[in-house]
Amino acid sequence: MVKEDEARVHKVTKRLHTLEEVNVNVKLLTEMLSHYDKDSSTDSDKEIIKELYERCDSLRRAAFKMATETEDNDASLGDILQASDDLSRVINSYKKIVEGLPINGDSQEPRSTAGYSESDATDTLIDLTGLDASSPPQPELFPSQSLNSVSTSSSAFPVPVLPPPPKHLAGSHGSQSSSPSHPPLNKASAALSFLDDELLSLGLNDPPGTLNSQPKPKLNELSSQWTSLQQPMPGSPALSHAKAQDLGSAPGSPLFHFLSPSHPPLHSSPGRATDVSLSNVHVPLEAIRPSKVLPVTAYDKDGVRMLLNFASDCPSGRPDVLVMVVTLLNTAPLAVHNVQLQAAVPKSMKVKLQPPSSTELAPFNPILPPASITQIMLLANPTKEKVRMRYKLAFTLGDRLCNEVGEVDQFPPQETWGRL
Repeated sequence: MVKEDEARVHKVTKRLHTLEEVNVNVKLLTEMLSHYDKDSSTDSDKEIIKELYERCDSLRRAAFKMATETEDNDASLGDILQASDDLSRVINSYKKIVEGLPINGDSQEPRSTAGYSESDATDTLIDLTGLDASSPPQPELFPSQSLNSVSTSSSAFPVPVLPPPPKHLAGSHGSQSSSPSHPPLNKASAALSFLDDELLSLGLNDPPGTLNSQPKPKLNELSSQWTSLQQPMPGSPALSHAKAQDLGSAPGSPLFHFLSPSHPPLHSSPGRATDVSLSNVHVPLEAIRPSKVLPVTAYDKDGVRMLLNFASDCPSGRPDVLVMVVTLLNTAPLAVHNVQLQAAVPKSMKVKLQPPSSTELAPFNPILPPASITQIMLLANPTKEKVRMRYKLAFTLGDRLCNEVGEVDQFPPQETWGRL
């Protein structure tokens, strides 16, 4: 019985990870394609788009496999089929926009949920063509009856359209969460500001109305920013990733790509500028001396707060590296589980997260100090550019899955690093 439960939890976790990554990649590729121009787009832009396309193509096969292994009466089948439909749509868009290939039955990019009615159901069909092009034949597809039944129901899970990012906010954050029942992704929250990098932020909950008035970022801005991605928490359960993704960002700014732990991030190509490595830099917590600089509150919502505390010294021989201690506090009456933190900085920089002190926070007790998690963050900035960092904080608050995305640019001037 225990093994069956573990297998079921593992299967659900894997599905949530895959669906989350599908949502992230679809929205990012959609955003990049919306700014693509064959003549003016740079080689790095085209390479990023190609990497995203290849990942989406691989995810489409994975989604198809999940669908074939899912029972017809499983409530998650609709989500899986919707993910497959989204992937097919954005793949077709890539072939049409980038490769210039005519697509039979070409469908439009993901639509906003507004004005989406049952009359649109026939437009949301699952494109299963080409799924086996580069993989061994699948043993068996859906029975025709079940495919027909879900092709219509899948349209009930519309994909949010990507709104343009809002103006730059220092230390801003957004969030998205879902209950254990994992509702479909049909709410686009507001996006965070970040320059327009290669990846989308995950569902942000700022008022959607503020998005429409913002201009769209240029594609060369999108790719000029971010490559450095860190997620050092091995073994943290995938349940901390909200299915509603997008990271959805809620669409938001094209930012850095958050991938689930089971998938590696997109890497920079050899032709791009190389980052200063932090692989051999390790700072023990006991060696850190706190500085006199006030900490920066990167996230504060629902009783969960994340602070960036700056150390006074740089690592030996690395004056270009800023040492920070990330502190996560819980003042909510609910426990926090499966905490995962990721961070990304512009291409000219590098960020590294050392293992955290824990991934769990006990509920708040008013007669005791709040529970906390500490994690050391190293940030290299050899070119002395203005530091801007994007983060994703994923956790489970009580029984609610949360994805929190934010941006921080309130860092000490680099000339003061090492003597803060």
